[in-house]
Amino acid sequence: MHVRDDAPGRFDCPQCGHWHEGFFGLDVTVGVKILWRGQYEVLVEQDYDMAIVLAAVAMDSEMSFLYRKWRMIEVGLRGDHVSEDRIQDELRRFGVVARKIEKVSALLVVGGIERFVADWPAWRARLAEGCPSSGAVSVVEKFERGLFWPRNRVLHEGYCRHSRADALRCCELSQLGIWVFKEMDRAKLRTMGI
Repeated sequence: MHVRDDAPGRFDCPQCGHWHEGFFGLDVTVGVKILWRGQYEVLVEQDYDMAIVLAAVAMDSEMSFLYRKWRMIEVGLRGDHVSEDRIQDELRRFGVVARKIEKVSALLVVGGIERFVADWPAWRARLAEGCPSSGAVSVVEKFERGLFWPRNRVLHEGYCRHSRADALRCCELSQLGIWVFKEMDRAKLRTMGI
């Protein structure tokens, strides 16, 4: 499936070529669409390494989107303005992905992702299923090692022999990360009475 750039609610059927119209929900962000493309790479194209890269990009995109959203709201509530360039600079200053996960989640909920997941047994269980420990002791490490390290192998080392199981695991972990961040976003909305 190719989502058309000129009409985001239209898509072309790969079998018959007919284009269909539909509408995505308001929670379908760029991160979600990138993840869908990563899943397509696994299931249709069988390009497992590209799927892993896209899965990591999807979660990274979701974190950036939420950081931007809440920084704009935070500054706007004070009656001030923050530029896109400044937000991009702040995101770059986070450096490593583990710090980005910590900082963005701390902006959303008290205690960040570690406390949020610890307070929700269902999330702990899903994370345990989606990401075997691989030596990781924290939620942040599970995402870092389970999703971003495989991406780094592709991008930094040129490794291109990941398996279908590797790619599916990364897509599942990315989806889980996106869901957790969306839940933290909803939690922040509730604390504001929205």
